Amino acid sequence: MKIDVFLSRSEIQAERLKDRLALIIDVWRASSSMITALANGSRSIIPVAEVATARQLLQRYPPGSTLLAGERNELPIPGFDLSNSPLEYRSDQIKGKRIIFTSSNGAQLFDVARTARSIVVAGFLNSSRISEYILENRLDVAMLCAGKNAQFGLEDAVCAGMIIRKIQQHSVDQEQLELNDGARAALILYKYYANDLSQMIHHASHGRRLMELGQRNDLLASLAVDAIPIVPKMRNGELILSDEE
Repeated sequence: MKIDVFLSRSEIQAERLKDRLALIIDVWRASSSMITALANGSRSIIPVAEVATARQLLQRYPPGSTLLAGERNELPIPGFDLSNSPLEYRSDQIKGKRIIFTSSNGAQLFDVARTARSIVVAGFLNSSRISEYILENRLDVAMLCAGKNAQFGLEDAVCAGMIIRKIQQHSVDQEQLELNDGARAALILYKYYANDLSQMIHHASHGRRLMELGQRNDLLASLAVDAIPIVPKMRNGELILSDEE
């Protein structure tokens, strides 16, 4: 099995995703919000890159059936129902609802990943379940780290490293795992932070920015390893729970 980690959006090459399982990783905070929403009963999530696209798409659905959610530059979008805080995606807010979601970083990856055989969303919240899913499906993997503004993001790389480490621990043929340089770097970074992921809040520029905005609880909630063991999977343009859940 080949595992390639693309450490920033700017280095992703669509042709290298063909026939692979693509993981979208945006720990702070798109991945965590999407995972939380599906776990709390959202019908599905439609990721889109642009705010205008989200507003236009909303018109296709019956009133009351669909919510607009997301952020720009870490801030809520005027007129949207939800921001990008995973703590807002409570059952009483989103159960049974379709969510049209846009964000500055994570939501931008879905168009890039369109050549992949399948797409799932990963974070610390579901890292063990995602590693199991990868081993069950035996596909080559491309881990797409959202980072910030198409640049490297420490937290996403560490999450990718954690998932690789879990795959290594449970794979019966470790010698068959082929890691690119990005995957090896992610693994090294994960081992550095493995005993205290919260250090990243202060070391990562994205963490410091969200702390300035008073989003400490979002940061901590997104670091809850294996708190939500589900696999959000893209099907016909919408993220849903995979059939195995």
